[in-house]
Amino acid sequence: MPEVPFLMLAALTRDVDDAGSADRLNVTINVNGIDVATAEFVADHPDAQGYLRRAEAVVSFDSGSLTNSSVRIGNRGDDAWAPQHILLFGHTTREGVVPIAMETDLTEWLSSDADEGALTLPLRLVGFGGSDTVIHRLLLLVRTADKDDAGTDSLIQLRVTISGQLHVSEVITDTPQKDLERGVANWYELPVQTPFTRLEFDLNGRMELEILGADAWLPDSLYVFGLDTPAGRPTKLVPLASKRIWGGLVLSRDPDEGSTIVGL
Repeated sequence: MPEVPFLMLAALTRDVDDAGSADRLNVTINVNGIDVATAEFVADHPDAQGYLRRAEAVVSFDSGSLTNSSVRIGNRGDDAWAPQHILLFGHTTREGVVPIAMETDLTEWLSSDADEGALTLPLRLVGFGGSDTVIHRLLLLVRTADKDDAGTDSLIQLRVTISGQLHVSEVITDTPQKDLERGVANWYELPVQTPFTRLEFDLNGRMELEILGADAWLPDSLYVFGLDTPAGRPTKLVPLASKRIWGGLVLSRDPDEGSTIVGL
């Protein structure tokens, strides 16, 4: 595995009472009994379900030496957290994205208080999908900028076309999350109408994000992954779009404010 100086943690908190937490999260990567990397992720909005944070952690190790118990996540405090989905991935020095570990449909609680939950939780490894990995659905991770008027009440739509054929056309509608609000992260799984590979996408594909309403939106960061299973926990992730720093482009139907459609 290449060196990844930054780790990214994405998660979706369960939609149950008191599931959110204001505590820091800690990730440890262990190889043969030695902690080769550790990173702390600052607390997100405790009342928001989505989570997307970056932490510095110089990591240099052989990915072949990792096992499904090598990566663990823990809660630094006693404000218990109930995650539903968790994804850990890294950034290389050239901003490449490296999937590391993932869990879905969790039922555990995490807390430093043993009466409320487990101190740590293992995250099983997830594979780095290649050019021939068949993509059956997409995972869109996005954080809205923490600035005045950055959030939006408008709907957005993600489209993927390959050789003129529409493979993904999904409108992000209201979910239990705080959708596209200022300073909030969101986790969205999107269906694929016709499965495709990264090779097909690279040769003749296009991915676009469009805002459908009059309320402008300013993202802060955005990632799109292709998942190799139609449901449940994937075994491989294919990075399709990576914008750790969005760059200030506003999505708006007013040409004086920004662009209606942006290519990813």
